[in-house]
Amino acid sequence: MQSFISLIKAFDTLSFSLKKKPEYFRRFYASFNKIKLSFLVTDYDDQKDLDLYELLGNTNIRGYNFPNGQVVRDTAFSYTFKSKDIIVNQNGSEFFYKINSDTLNFYFKRDPNKPIAKYFSKYSPQYKTIIFRNVEFEKDKFQDQYFIKSD
Repeated sequence: MQSFISLIKAFDTLSFSLKKKPEYFRRFYASFNKIKLSFLVTDYDDQKDLDLYELLGNTNIRGYNFPNGQVVRDTAFSYTFKSKDIIVNQNGSEFFYKINSDTLNFYFKRDPNKPIAKYFSKYSPQYKTIIFRNVEFEKDKFQDQYFIKSD
């Protein structure tokens, strides 16, 4: 918590003309997010297999959970579970999906037999979060991703 306070105090000491410059705010915001990432919730004691009926009709926004209800969102990706086999992304593109216990499989609608992506997935009811483990985001670089369910 002290890191947040120190960062905010440092930003407050800047002159108004510097605060107005986009580069200073970008640096402040980047530092703020780095501090928040150090508090990232990645251990979900209540995680369980995905349940289709908990997901249907809800938009899931890529986000990161933090203690005390704080959330940093990256709205580059969002999904809506439209029906028991159709998922829609933020661009309105529809895909087939299947849940196989701990794996969420995505398929092109034109070829529903060969998955285009498979994600080891769990769900945390406490944090209303879908967890995708070991997602490749660049060639040979992997990360966990967290999708917070909106109600």
